[in-house]
Parts: sequence; C-alpha cells; structure tokens
Amino acid sequence: AAGPAKQYAMLVDVRRCTGCISCTVSCAIENGTSSGVHRTQVKQFTVEQKGAHPVALNAPVQCNHCSAPACVNICPVKAAQKRKTDGIVVTDMKACIGCGMCVSACPYGARQIDPQTKKAESCNFCIKRTAAGLLPACVESCIGGARIFGDLNDAKSEIAKRVKENKVYA
Repeated sequence: AAGPAKQYAMLVDVRRCTGCISCTVSCAIENGTSSGVHRTQVKQFTVEQKGAHPVALNAPVQCNHCSAPACVNICPVKAAQKRKTDGIVVTDMKACIGCGMCVSACPYGARQIDPQTKKAESCNFCIKRTAAGLLPACVESCIGGARIFGDLNDAKSEIAKRVKENKVYA
C-alpha cells in the first residue's frame, strides 16, 4: 500500500533547545489539556563525554507519529488512528475507552491518560492549526528555533533538507 501523500513530522534540534518549556505551555493553552497533562514536554538529561565535562541536554518528548505506530496497532476500539492523508496519529476521543493500552505500547512515553477526561492524550501536531496552514503551537512559540515542522515527502521542505543533511534519531 502506498504511504500518505504527505508525511508531516517534527525535527527538534536539541542543540538549540533552551529548556524554556514555552512549547509545553503553548501546547497546553492551544489544546486545553488538563492540569499536569502534557502532549509535549521537555526532559533534561546529563550526557557523559569521554575525557570531557558532562553536558546538559534538553530533549523535547512528544508523539513521533511513527510509520507503524504501536498505539494504533494495539487499540482495541480503533480510537487511535494514523491519518492516510498526512501521517498524523490522532485519537478519536468519542471512541477512546481510556484503557491505557496505547499508553503502555508507546515506546517514547508520549501518551498519557488525562485524569479528568479518562481519555488518551498525545500530540496531534495541532491539526486544527495545520489544517489552516499554520504551524503547531509549540513550533511557533519555540524561542530557540529548535523545532522544524513540515512534510518529509516534500524534498524542498526545510525538514526534508535538514533530515537529509544531519544525523537524526527518534
């Protein structure tokens, strides 16, 4: 089967992330998530280097919109879906039963159950914004310019160029 015409993705240049959490705050405001529920968050790590001082690293964590998402494959009611038009992983909140199987299946720890709604939450690239031609809220608010959003299937896009020119990993 052919892949989506578009494959939206987000690249985060951890060298540019300041750890300011403006992405986390703007995401919460844009999506109206419950207190303590984060569709994106910044985790801080210390990386040991051979023969050098340890380095602090800020690493934003969110849904990677995987090519074969474990959350979609395990959902017993098919509430988690990967959109064929653009590759975005979404959750149908009306169908979600809050069983948490998708949360357990996510290898990135990017999904959680909202304690108020009892539904699975994860990044959906602000689909209302992207449908209107806008950037996701976290990209727009990133003061360090660390977040690049776009279509990986468009060779002329900034994200496709950056992925081709740099060592990237999930």
